Amino acid sequence: MITNYARTMLMLLVAVCLLAIAGLSPVSAAIQATTTTPTVTRTATSVPATATAVPPTATKVATAVPPTATKVVTATAVPPTATKVATAVPPTATKVVTATATSTTAATATATKVAPPTATATRTPTKTPTRPAARAPRAGTVTTLSTAFVLQNMDAATAANVSATFYNVTGTAVAVSAVSVPINGNTTIDQRNQAGLATGFAGSVVVSSTTQLAAIVNEYSGLAASLGVDFRSDAYNGVPSSQANTGALLPQVLKAIVDAAQQKTYNSMIAIQNTSATASANVTITYTSIFPQVGTSTHSGIVIPPGSSVHIDMAGETPWAQFFGPANVTSNQSIAVIVNQNAAGSLLIYRGFTSADGGTALLVTQALTSIFDSGQGLNYGSAIEGMTVNGSSTTVTVNYTNLLGTTKSCTLPAGTTFRVDMRPGNWPAGCTPPVNGSGQFFGSISFTAGTPIVALSNLQSDYSASKGIRTSASRAFVTPGGTTTGYAPMVMRDYVDAGTGVTWGTALEGRFLSGTGTATIRYYSAAGTLLGTDTYTAGADQIFRFDQRLANPQTSFILPSGTVAAAIVTAPQSFVFTVNAQGAGSTLGDALTVYMSQ
Repeated sequence: MITNYARTMLMLLVAVCLLAIAGLSPVSAAIQATTTTPTVTRTATSVPATATAVPPTATKVATAVPPTATKVVTATAVPPTATKVATAVPPTATKVVTATATSTTAATATATKVAPPTATATRTPTKTPTRPAARAPRAGTVTTLSTAFVLQNMDAATAANVSATFYNVTGTAVAVSAVSVPINGNTTIDQRNQAGLATGFAGSVVVSSTTQLAAIVNEYSGLAASLGVDFRSDAYNGVPSSQANTGALLPQVLKAIVDAAQQKTYNSMIAIQNTSATASANVTITYTSIFPQVGTSTHSGIVIPPGSSVHIDMAGETPWAQFFGPANVTSNQSIAVIVNQNAAGSLLIYRGFTSADGGTALLVTQALTSIFDSGQGLNYGSAIEGMTVNGSSTTVTVNYTNLLGTTKSCTLPAGTTFRVDMRPGNWPAGCTPPVNGSGQFFGSISFTAGTPIVALSNLQSDYSASKGIRTSASRAFVTPGGTTTGYAPMVMRDYVDAGTGVTWGTALEGRFLSGTGTATIRYYSAAGTLLGTDTYTAGADQIFRFDQRLANPQTSFILPSGTVAAAIVTAPQSFVFTVNAQGAGSTLGDALTVYMSQ
């Protein structure tokens, strides 16, 4: 945990109006690049996004429920849903990659939303649902996105004086929001209501504070009532200035990639923020296809003014008609990067990795194969995309552990990238998960390698004509690591966002990295008032869970209906957790978001 500082700064790259979805693993084999030359260099022109209505703050919560999840104080090994940990605001102020956008519809709600699954995510499927007949995939679009970010004061003794400065794509400061965040409290800054930001604003935000902060950014698009299954949302952790870097690793970048099970076509949007306040950044992106015949392509000459950001829409990148693979971003100034993976009715977001984010041991706390949520009527699966930090080839060992503690290990072929798609028909050759008699897996996956690696975990459902799909993306945790005090800026119970008409709820799922222990969670109001306390005891490789979406034995303290709160989790040994938010109802579309512990 970071201690207090005289002044801390957080960079939120507000990927406004960017429609790309980050970190999704498409299933389709239609990933074949057509006319790509091995090494193409071109001078890039920055493509600023023009997003609009993004709901307050949504975070996707993995909705799939384990085959036999029981909510007991002594958890049965159910790994927490991997999500991004809220990034604590670093000592030195920096701009967080949080795309800000103003919605075309006036939003009255100020709190960001985290939506839990409508149905008990812990239901065991009795059968695998029949998939609907295939139809023409819906293409990704770049329309109507808006953002909101939630800030939590991590200081137990001093209120935070916070200033959020919004910059447009030319690097000009166009709006400032000054707020005070009480001890242990939180606040939401919603771009739909921000004075000085016109509809269609795309840019970045620099948040500075007199105390340490934790921050998450929520992106939304659409209205529940008018767009139905086309509603989409996701969340990511703010980028501390201390974590801005001259390079960024992007394990998955997509252009015109079709996911047959989801019946969606994905394009990525790469948002890059120059964190320097005085010098322009000269940026180069090198794309490397997973198909050798496609080769690499370099997009150079991207110039980003001080404090500004650019949005690179893969739909307009050349020279390929399709692209699937990792990308490496380099700059002469420190930058912050996020990637939006986007399709009609689907949005996933992940934060770019730096070399410091890598490790030789990684953990994905929740991995699923054919897990059916009977309340939502959706079937879920996971896919993990990874890459080596230094570009060298390495073998990666995969260790599966299911809910009942059954394990299986295997080794992937050597390479600079690796992929484990948990969905039937896409399992890696010779490295299949230990599924049960119904072809299901619910558990965690650890990865070990001889050189540092990073990985992205995608959770996604199959397509339903009446429900759409639900998707989310998060980063794998590096082990050993974790914390004994974790912060969750936004947890909700039956919270209605007036701007979108969606009712949100959250579930926090964590995992101890060693030994048996008891996690304690304390909920605080926006004003910093203690609302209640709860505990959960779990063993090694098991999860603890605090679910505000429904009353059950897992959760003894229930927030009042309509509450948005901040939470602090403590334990005697190291842990990690994710917070999943989901919109109530079965026809909302992609009302699912996830963020990680901070």
